[in-house]
Amino acid sequence: PAPTQEPEPELDPESELDADPAPTQEPAPTQEPEPEPETEPASVNGSMSGTIVHDVNRDGSRDGGEPGLGTIPVIATLFGPDGVPGTTDDVSYSTVTADDGSWSFADISAGNYVIEIDPSGVPHGLSEVSFSTRTVYLPPGSEMRILDAGLVGTSELSNVVFDDLNQNGAQDGQETGVPDLSITARWFGPDSLDGTADDAVYSAVTDAQGAWGIQQIPAGTYAVTIDSATLPSGLSGTPSVTTAVAPNATAKVVLPVSSSASVLAFTGGGALNLVLVGLVLLLTGSGAIHVAGSWRRRAIG
Repeated sequence: PAPTQEPEPELDPESELDADPAPTQEPAPTQEPEPEPETEPASVNGSMSGTIVHDVNRDGSRDGGEPGLGTIPVIATLFGPDGVPGTTDDVSYSTVTADDGSWSFADISAGNYVIEIDPSGVPHGLSEVSFSTRTVYLPPGSEMRILDAGLVGTSELSNVVFDDLNQNGAQDGQETGVPDLSITARWFGPDSLDGTADDAVYSAVTDAQGAWGIQQIPAGTYAVTIDSATLPSGLSGTPSVTTAVAPNATAKVVLPVSSSASVLAFTGGGALNLVLVGLVLLLTGSGAIHVAGSWRRRAIG
């Protein structure tokens, strides 16, 4: 008989002999996006700066040798949200100039400003100060350079140099003026000290009648000298005098010269109405003239 076929055993569903299921595929890792770099917000503030100088030659621009003026108060007034100057929402910033005359305001609000010099802070002894103001717009985030401002005085020196033939200290009918003489008037500066950094030199040349003048000079002490190299042959001398005149006065100094000695006559205008005549000086050195007066402000540029 044919062999009996054994039945195949049934597989246990939980048996280890069961076929392994297909492996589960892990999902690919998700790549995090790069963070955006942080940026600083644009500044809404700005800065401004400038310089206050002594405009020695009164030409409206800063020239070589014209010193800056320190300790001058500068005020910058922002118009405020209403955009109208002089109202209660105005904001004021203040500073003083450094020794070289420079000033600055950093990190201040953008907007319209009035820039002005506080007349109460000009050098001691000056009076009747008159300053104009300047209106500027400061854009957001900008660094603005304000045009320099120059200070000039309101006093004056005017002189006559003549050949004092009779040496009486007065210009008589036959005594003619000496033309083409170089005159220097050195201001000792706000510190009133000769030879320091704030000194300034003014100059003039005598006309055909021997007259010369320097206008818009500050009050203070001056050393006035005639350049001996410009004196004609046979004349010599460097006359000098020390005096004071009233504010805004004209100091008129008659400077005679001769072959040996001469007389210097001085008249001061203004409130004091001084007249000094007959002061005899040997013309061998330079001296000083003290002029009282005041400042005014002139914008440069």
